[in-house]
Amino acid sequence: MASRAEQPHLKRCRSATRELHMHATRPARFFRPLMSVAGLAFLAALFVLYVPQARAQFDNTAPLLLAANVDGTSLVLIYSELLNESSTPATSDYTVDIGGTDYTPSSVAVLGAEVALTLSTGAASGDTVTLDYTVGSNPVEDPAGNDAQALTSWSVTNHTGATNDRPVFSSDTITITVDENTPSLTAFGDPVGATDDDTGDTLTYELHSTVVPTFFIDTSTGQISVFGNLDFETTSSYVAPMYVRDSKTPAGGADTLWDDSIKVTISVNDLNEEPTITGAPAPDVDENTTTVGTYTVSDPDTADTHTWSIDS
Repeated sequence: MASRAEQPHLKRCRSATRELHMHATRPARFFRPLMSVAGLAFLAALFVLYVPQARAQFDNTAPLLLAANVDGTSLVLIYSELLNESSTPATSDYTVDIGGTDYTPSSVAVLGAEVALTLSTGAASGDTVTLDYTVGSNPVEDPAGNDAQALTSWSVTNHTGATNDRPVFSSDTITITVDENTPSLTAFGDPVGATDDDTGDTLTYELHSTVVPTFFIDTSTGQISVFGNLDFETTSSYVAPMYVRDSKTPAGGADTLWDDSIKVTISVNDLNEEPTITGAPAPDVDENTTTVGTYTVSDPDTADTHTWSIDS
């Protein structure tokens, strides 16, 4: 009886899928196409026509205006979601009524969830300010192309010379990093806190709901923590607005309007993850056999290369 070849032992490789050996068990076959070229072209046309429309159905909610704040020559509109920063309305799309006189802003900028208007003539303390907005060729819209609604005589909160100062973030954007596979309930980065000149005010923070399944925020401090699974290979970054308010009017009364927002980018760090090998751990091999076995390595880090070796 022929002796068995010595059983090989595989070392664990360091890190996308590669096989040690591949061979064909039967010759290739050629099949008659089931559809004509014209039929395939028709299906391709349907794909081009309908797939973008179907994709658009995933987000058909227009951004809502949450608050409008003016302080001197700066008027900021805060919306309910991130906006398309490539679509900037014309200055002529806005009319700002300050104390009964209409003005056109000198500039318009879109960043994060905000539209910032610069006024050539600023509001004074105590002025009543309202805003009109007409949807133009470059409208206020979200990244899915949903247009924000037009505005007529929208009441703007005038913080100029106010008794109660509103809380503000120190910048328009911030980037925070966190490692993939970070355990749930782990806080990361510094709190994204706003400053308020009125000491003793209680601030409330909110992170947009699109990232809440993966992260959560301490509403009293602005500290963000992990809540779901972080996998760099699935999602390498998250972007969402964060809002803050002190729940007070400029005169010190109670309100629920948001005072400021910031665009938060959470960048997920890629970590090297262990690959796994599948295949028979101890195959029986007959003498004069060229194929010992087929082994496959799977690695979440698909760009990694792998080195194989056999312990005899």
